[in-house]
Amino acid sequence: MSLRRESDPAMTSWIEAAKAVPVAEALSRFGNLKRVGRQLEGPCPTCGGKTRLWADAAKNKWGCRNCQTGGGNALSLLMHEPGARFLDVCADLAGPPPKKLAAETETERA
Repeated sequence: MSLRRESDPAMTSWIEAAKAVPVAEALSRFGNLKRVGRQLEGPCPTCGGKTRLWADAAKNKWGCRNCQTGGGNALSLLMHEPGARFLDVCADLAGPPPKKLAAETETERA
C-alpha cells in the first residue's frame, strides 16, 4: 500500500512559481554583498566567513565555497538560510499558497 500523497496541481504550480524566481530578486536580503568582477560576494548565512557566499545574477547561480552547495534560483538560495521553512519561503517568493493549503493546519501539513 502506497502512502504517497496525491499531486495537487495548484500546489505544484505554486512551487514552480517560487522556483522560477531569479536569484537576483532574493539578493536584496543579503545587503552586505560586495561586487567582485561580475559576481557578488559576502558572508554565507549558514557558515559565516566574509566572502564564502557568491552570486552571479547574470547566470542565475549562487553558491557557498565552504558549504559546497549552491543553486540556480531564489528558492534554493533562501532555503540555504538557517531555519528556513519551505512553505514560508515559497510564500515569500510566489505569494500566498493555494487556498486548500492555506486552510490546512500545521498538524495536517506534517
